Amino acid sequence: PGADLSNRDMTDRDISRANVSAGNLSNSDFTNSNLERSNLSGCMMDNAIFNDTNLEDANLAGANGEHVQFINANLEDANLAGANFHFGVFHDANLEDANLAGSNMHDAEFINANLEDVNLSGANMAKTSFKGANLEEVRGKGANMPRSIFDDANLERANFQGANLQDTHFVNANLEDVNFHHANLQHADFRDANLEDANFERANIQGANFAGANIEDVTLPNGQKCRHP
Repeated sequence: PGADLSNRDMTDRDISRANVSAGNLSNSDFTNSNLERSNLSGCMMDNAIFNDTNLEDANLAGANGEHVQFINANLEDANLAGANFHFGVFHDANLEDANLAGSNMHDAEFINANLEDVNLSGANMAKTSFKGANLEEVRGKGANMPRSIFDDANLERANFQGANLQDTHFVNANLEDVNFHHANLQHADFRDANLEDANFERANIQGANFAGANIEDVTLPNGQKCRHP
């Protein structure tokens, strides 16, 4: 714990179950390495690279780093609770069942990533891109995600109760059976989205754009059902 592994070439290594908590991994390259079940909690990771890295069931809780790359990384069941990865790049990464509760990742990119059943409760992800990502059954209660992008994403059965999604884009997204109860959706863009059975009860949808959207059986802010042909 507390080791200095900064500025290292750590590519193609098997360091599974390693304990480097509170260590410094800044500017190091872990591309294609195996860090399964490793403890990286509280580590400094500025500009670190984890592309094609196996981080399944790893502990990154409270880790800190800007511009960290996780492209095509496996983060299934990983714990990123309270982590700070501003400007992080998670393109094509697998985060199924990962815990990102209370994390801070503004301006991050999860383009085409798999976030199925991920816990985003209370996460701060302003101006983050989830374009083309799979967020089926994501738990985003109370998340702060204004000005984020979910265009072409799958959010079926996601829960964003009480979330701040102001100025967020959901163009052509699948939002079937999503729970937006009491969410802030001011000026959100739902053009051509599938909103069948979505719940907007008590949500703020002032200025939102629903042009071309499927709103069949949507629950409106007043609690009434929308019967749209």
